Amino acid sequence: MIGLLPFTPLSTRPILGCGLAAMSAVIYREGSPYHDSFTNTLAVAAQWQLFISYFFAVILSTETFSADGNDSYSLGVALLVTNLTVVVMTMIMGVLKNTSHKSNLATKHKLRRQLGIEKKMDKAKFDHAWGALAKEDDDATATVLSGVAELARRHRETPRQAEAVVDIAQLMAEAAAVEEAMHRANKRLVVQAGGVFQQGPLKSEERVRAKTENDYDGDHHRVVDVVRDTGMFSNMRGLAEAVKMLLGDDSDVEIVRCKDRIAGGGNSYGYRDVLMNVRLR
Repeated sequence: MIGLLPFTPLSTRPILGCGLAAMSAVIYREGSPYHDSFTNTLAVAAQWQLFISYFFAVILSTETFSADGNDSYSLGVALLVTNLTVVVMTMIMGVLKNTSHKSNLATKHKLRRQLGIEKKMDKAKFDHAWGALAKEDDDATATVLSGVAELARRHRETPRQAEAVVDIAQLMAEAAAVEEAMHRANKRLVVQAGGVFQQGPLKSEERVRAKTENDYDGDHHRVVDVVRDTGMFSNMRGLAEAVKMLLGDDSDVEIVRCKDRIAGGGNSYGYRDVLMNVRLR
């Protein structure tokens, strides 16, 4: 930005130089254009050195100091000392910042490595648990795998709230109105199949608003998990029975979308489940 000074009147260059140098220092500090933190620190310091030089030029332009004699000598010494101080302080700050940066990188690498180890351990535990359940009942396991795959194939629609739901306030009101009936229908399905029903809390309006803005570009119609429940099964036979009920439409809910997170060994941690968006019949 200092390159703009030759195009400005000579009388205004000192004060403009101060302003442009200060702006450049802020840009370098906030933008950090260089990969190395030490280089960024040096770049910021260089801009402040330019600021100091132009500041002294402003002092000279006021004619407070004479062009000859002790005033010029004192000003020159002050400028030299100031710049040397900036250089020394910059070197110290740069070394400290670089050391901190390397320490942070080492910590991140250590955490990533530990996360990788724990991820492998979790996957081994989930795979072992699934294998043990699968061995208990081969037929039920086959029913679960094929049945969930079929549900996922049938129900691929992307769920949305009805267009009549004009805002989040109405969405929350309608969710509260059907919450009890939805829990009752889901509980009937899970318990009848031999599982354990866990009722989820109604998603808060604050969380719905945050999800609308952060995940769905302000479209509240895409928030489809305000009422939530979980069904847990300790054996394959119970899960197979629930899958059969859903395949035969023998429940009080209608599936809109089904995500098969059992096939392929589950997620990267080995965790397996089936996610469904449902509505009351």
